[in-house]
Amino acid sequence: MKFSDEQALIRLPEQLSRVAAVPAVLSALLQQKINLSFFCADHTGPSHVGFCLAREDLPRCRAVLETMVPAGGPQPDVADSVGTLIIFPHQGKLAVLGRLLGVFGRCRLPLLSLCSSLSGLAVNTGFSLLESAAAAVQEGFVLPDNHAPFQSEPEACPNDGSLPMSLTTPVETAASYWEPMIRIYGISRVAGLSVTSVDFSETELEPLGEALQAVANGQGRFNMAIIQRLANRRFRLVLFDRDGASGSVLPLPARTDRGSCELLTLHGPHFQDRYGVAHAAVNSLHNHGVLVWAVGCTGSSIYLVVPAQTGEMAARALTDVFIVPKV
Repeated sequence: MKFSDEQALIRLPEQLSRVAAVPAVLSALLQQKINLSFFCADHTGPSHVGFCLAREDLPRCRAVLETMVPAGGPQPDVADSVGTLIIFPHQGKLAVLGRLLGVFGRCRLPLLSLCSSLSGLAVNTGFSLLESAAAAVQEGFVLPDNHAPFQSEPEACPNDGSLPMSLTTPVETAASYWEPMIRIYGISRVAGLSVTSVDFSETELEPLGEALQAVANGQGRFNMAIIQRLANRRFRLVLFDRDGASGSVLPLPARTDRGSCELLTLHGPHFQDRYGVAHAAVNSLHNHGVLVWAVGCTGSSIYLVVPAQTGEMAARALTDVFIVPKV
């Protein structure tokens, strides 16, 4: 388990969340060199898009979005003190996802959004609540005895007076850079996935988590999970998996489309430190006419969901901006 630094979370209004509008938003943020440490988009129904960025980038981001929102129209929803809690590994187990949701529901912790990556579940909540959230999570999960600190801090080198202060002062090591061809470890593709979506309220979070833990007698699996906050304090959970089995056992009305989509995953070093990574992925598909159903960018992973029979085209399109270095 680990924490992020303090961030801002922005949820785009409806007119900027549409699948055709997102590429322009990402292009505008790229031009301002604004890095998105978390990006999540759901276009399986009404579109919902949210992302996290450093608090110091919030004024520039607001200025960019103001030029794109019609005067008098709905404005972006901004939470200016947010932290991301990541637990890992989830191993693609619905029981792990369900337990995490159950903890947040039982302890009445605000869940602002969630997205899965290759190994972790990244959940956004109030920054001041991260310690409380960590304590609650530890009631449902066992951490190793030698677990690293939840939030790393730069350490100063010991100085007996013989070294200049410039060599002993803590240094921020996070990178912030851009490259025209982004190096990755490879592109994976999974076809024949189903998509299940369910809307729920804050009070329904705990029973929903319990139901997910019980899918397939605790052996239920998922390939990708997204939770976005809707209007009126409601939420939407979207699951992508092999058989859509969870939809039939959830305690709330759910919609399942079986075998309707494909998932592409990319992994690269320090994706979270590079501005323009989400832009590169989304715009390459947009420029090749590939419809995007969902996007998740957290940590070093990018997850892209596209309609069935379009995964191969999407993979070719991604090679325009992503490369696997040859050894």
